[in-house]
Amino acid sequence: MNAANFQFIGWELILGTAIGGFLLWIIVPGIYARIAYGDATDVEHRTTAEDKLRRSMTGVLTAIVGLSVAALSFVQVQSSLSTQRDAQLVDLFRSGVDALWSETSETGDFSGIYYLEQVLRQSDELRAPTVERLSEYIRQTALVGRPSPNFATRDAALGVLLEPGALTPDEITSLDLRCVDFTGLELPQGTSLSGAALASVVLTDANMSGASLSHTDLSRAHSDGGTTLRDTSFNHSRIVDAQLGDSDLRRATFVSSNLTGSSFEESLMVGAVFTDAVLREVSFKGAELKGSNLAGADLTYADFRGVDLSEVVVDEASLQRACFSEELVGARDVKPSARVCSVVDTLAASRVGYSSAEEADQAKNDPTQSRAITDSDSRKASVDRARRRDCKA
Repeated sequence: MNAANFQFIGWELILGTAIGGFLLWIIVPGIYARIAYGDATDVEHRTTAEDKLRRSMTGVLTAIVGLSVAALSFVQVQSSLSTQRDAQLVDLFRSGVDALWSETSETGDFSGIYYLEQVLRQSDELRAPTVERLSEYIRQTALVGRPSPNFATRDAALGVLLEPGALTPDEITSLDLRCVDFTGLELPQGTSLSGAALASVVLTDANMSGASLSHTDLSRAHSDGGTTLRDTSFNHSRIVDAQLGDSDLRRATFVSSNLTGSSFEESLMVGAVFTDAVLREVSFKGAELKGSNLAGADLTYADFRGVDLSEVVVDEASLQRACFSEELVGARDVKPSARVCSVVDTLAASRVGYSSAEEADQAKNDPTQSRAITDSDSRKASVDRARRRDCKA
């Protein structure tokens, strides 16, 4: 019901109250006098009683009508103010969007972010489009491969969306931040991006320690190193074909996550938890896994070269087809069926090419490995195509 309809009905109710009160004012005193005096012929007493009651009723009815008019007037004022406020927020939203997409200075971008922050805080009706515009702005201003990404405005817009309590869990899940360059980003402890679309993001030198990234799609995420993800939750996430080598993942949790084809080479993963995770073709080459838990994980074709598994929990993990450094094969912590990693294993598991120029030359000069080379190149091309789709969507 809009404000105009509400006001119309309000006046109808007041008119009805006045008419009803007038009829009661006419009828009730006569009935009262007849009951009080019966059929007495003393007309003067009956008339006096009727007049007295009417005077009393007049005051009461006048008060009722007056209060009704005052209440309706108050509602009208509030409705008018609300309408004006809604119109102002719509204007503020439009000004914010215009400022974000104008080809002016960086100051205009910050103004647009501020305007949309006010809209997000004050308008329930405009929350969804505001979140959508800010997400779109972040993607455009810090798109992977953009010649001059603006990390300052990226961080300002993200700060609005990720401020504690700013968004509901459903709104966080709706965030589309695919292909955003998060290089150097610092997130406060406890920040939640659970359920957000984060495929093909860049995490070089980013610090997301203690963040919640559960139920999140981080497929094809990439880091050139320096990424800090200590105590970060990736439970039930999809992190396929990600390249997170040389990262700090101490005590990170990946319970029931799918990490197929990802690389954590040379990463610090002390105390990490991978229980019931899918780690097929994952490379842990040179990673520090002391105290980690791989119980129940699928480690088919995983690469553990240079990894000390003596203090790693591997109960019920599928290690049958994983491969290890030669010195680890036959050790008490590795199943008898374990194999020494070969160049073929490296190529079959790699989604980004060869691990070294020497291995690439060795593989290419060995005709028996031509199929592995073809598979590796095909996988790399498939990942590149998927990344391009992420960045164009």
